[in-house]
Amino acid sequence: MTDQTQKRIVFVGRHTLTSTLPFSEVDEETEKLKGIDFPGFEAVRTFDCLKELQYPGELTFTYAQVLIVTPVEYGDFRHWERGYSDFRGYVFVAQRAVDWLLCFPVDQRQDGQYVPWKRRLPPDDDDVFFCLSGTIRSAARTGAPIRAVPHLDKLKFLSPRPGGELALVRASEWCWDEKRDTVSILLQDVIEDDTIFASEVRIF
Repeated sequence: MTDQTQKRIVFVGRHTLTSTLPFSEVDEETEKLKGIDFPGFEAVRTFDCLKELQYPGELTFTYAQVLIVTPVEYGDFRHWERGYSDFRGYVFVAQRAVDWLLCFPVDQRQDGQYVPWKRRLPPDDDDVFFCLSGTIRSAARTGAPIRAVPHLDKLKFLSPRPGGELALVRASEWCWDEKRDTVSILLQDVIEDDTIFASEVRIF
């Protein structure tokens, strides 16, 4: 199994719930200049930067995909620039490098910032964590702790299952791992949970 520290996490905006990989057209001049000879896509490194992917005049994103990537070859994950933009957080990612993805609904605030589709649990509360729905079902069945993360940018530390959904959990108690990347939550410490059924995991 690949060391999770070697994995990368990126985000793209989508207009429908889809588990297909994104694809960005690259013109011949750019292809030659940057040596891109494989299918890939433009992305951003953090969810907070999702708005930077929206082209002028493009419809608002209604979904986002978080993609967990393990670069296979040199150049599979590289810095990227848009000529008209001052933002420098773009990356170009090879489709072959994607391990798994999660598509979930988003809203856009008045300031243009994207946020997860607002549900019963506010995702920015200190006692609310993100997890995958399968871990909640597993906890109910086996008594194993629920593994969760405090931010979407930490989702690479979770273990996906095909057909899973994004879920939020509010807890009264939790235990951080050594690097504070994930938390473990006992089922009896769950105050409430909320599964976002309009979301989908795909493993490649």
